[in-house]
Amino acid sequence: MSILLVFDLGSTALKLVAFGEDGRPARQVEARHPTRSIPGGGQEQDPEDWWTAAVTACAALPAAMRDSVRAIALVGTMENLVPLDADGRPVRPALLYSDGRSGVTFPAIRDRLLAAGAPAVLGNAPGPLNTIAKFRWLQQAEPEAARRVATILPGAKDYLALRLTGRIATDPAAATTVGLMDIARRVWSAPLVEAVGLDPALLPPILPADAVIGTLRPTAALALGLPMDCPVVNGCGDAAASTFGAAADGQLHVYLGTSGWVARSRPLDPAALPRPFTTLAHPRAGWAIEIAPLLTAGDAAGWFGRIAGAELAVLDAEAEAADSAPPETLFLPYLYV
Repeated sequence: MSILLVFDLGSTALKLVAFGEDGRPARQVEARHPTRSIPGGGQEQDPEDWWTAAVTACAALPAAMRDSVRAIALVGTMENLVPLDADGRPVRPALLYSDGRSGVTFPAIRDRLLAAGAPAVLGNAPGPLNTIAKFRWLQQAEPEAARRVATILPGAKDYLALRLTGRIATDPAAATTVGLMDIARRVWSAPLVEAVGLDPALLPPILPADAVIGTLRPTAALALGLPMDCPVVNGCGDAAASTFGAAADGQLHVYLGTSGWVARSRPLDPAALPRPFTTLAHPRAGWAIEIAPLLTAGDAAGWFGRIAGAELAVLDAEAEAADSAPPETLFLPYLYV
């Protein structure tokens, strides 16, 4: 038996899925990790908690299944700021994609990027939640921590990749959310990097989603109970992975997790950029993902469950019954601003 093990690092939990030789899931386990809410719109997680969740999830797999793992692939949230020092250790907790504190420092970055023609290069207008905006907030709010940063990672799974292989890298979809990638060429845009005054050495290499970025280090193999020298595939950001797996080319799909979105794949036409929707680099070169995201989807249901004191399974059943004759009540699920 040969197993492909996929680490999916989401907003609230790490999901570990073991796929058998027939391509079907053979086992799935989950390990939750905490989020810290900060006054002013902050949303943070400790990358060490992500690693602890990975270790916990692997320990829940049968030993025979762990011994049969022949490759590892990675998926995770994007548009984070994971600041690392020169030794690859987190300088501070990661700022999540939903962390809105960078809104106060965004206008200056936006103006510089717009002056450099960013929308046609990025495929999107610069946004206040982009990783580069978060890093500018860190430089102003916590200058001592910012001075210690040697690498900024946008993908949560990028940190797992580092712990697994010792190699720093990201993928094109996650790199899109930094706000500095040339989406047609899938490289960091030197003019945009210069426009915001960023040291280009802080940005990780962008590797294809199907690139083998390294093999499992002995220390990681021991902690996870997995075979040493197991190849680790770069993988991609969560929205790209779900779009690639859920729908045929050009077909719309809806994703509902902690966050949510409507998305589709289509060939990338650089001359038509920017498009009306958010554009992400597709795992396949020459293609893009058009996506309309919400930061709170399932998270809104969780919030209501907490204030109502009800389990989500109970609420789901009641909602299904109510859907037969929907009321006029409208809930706009934007709990983070």
